[in-house]
Amino acid sequence: MPSIVNGSLWTLEYEVECYAIVLLLGVCGFLSRAGVLIAYGASLVAAALWIGGGFGPLLAVFMGGAVIRVWNVTPRSDFAAICGLLWTVGCLLPGFRMFSATFGVYVVLFLALSPHVRLPTMSRHGDWSYGVYIWAFPIQQCVRMYSGPFDSWYWNAAGALPITIGCAALSWHFVEAPCLRRKSLKQAAPSRTSKTTDGGRRA
Repeated sequence: MPSIVNGSLWTLEYEVECYAIVLLLGVCGFLSRAGVLIAYGASLVAAALWIGGGFGPLLAVFMGGAVIRVWNVTPRSDFAAICGLLWTVGCLLPGFRMFSATFGVYVVLFLALSPHVRLPTMSRHGDWSYGVYIWAFPIQQCVRMYSGPFDSWYWNAAGALPITIGCAALSWHFVEAPCLRRKSLKQAAPSRTSKTTDGGRRA
């Protein structure tokens, strides 16, 4: 794909638009339980009618997560199992995007938030997830350029995955983690200054 620099970044435009909608709801005074629920209903209608093109279904998924957050929905395994079954059935139907924006949202957030779901701890050596997200596409492009006859997707994955993980690890240890440490230091600096000032006044 010579005309695309990094295909992984295609989601950023939609993420910014979703955050802008949250800002708009807040400015208009609708960032409440009722307001978010109404916005979710409107996004489902837009997704069903393909209003907004591909952004409509993504917005519905985003607003589904917002409803769960604002309403403080507690993840329940029995309800997640039912939603998972319905979501699976939805894979065989034309309205898959609607099943994803309803039942799929609950299943994904249940897997992410439930204390009863034990996922592997993959961050013990650092959080490489963002590096994988950023580096995967350009590395896959490079592997594709030089793979010759081994140009199938599985050969591409086999060649690109270890390189991507290596670059993600380097990115974390030499770019992301040092920047985060600097951020923590800058946030902690005012508190140290205020303590010194208060102590000086008391003295």
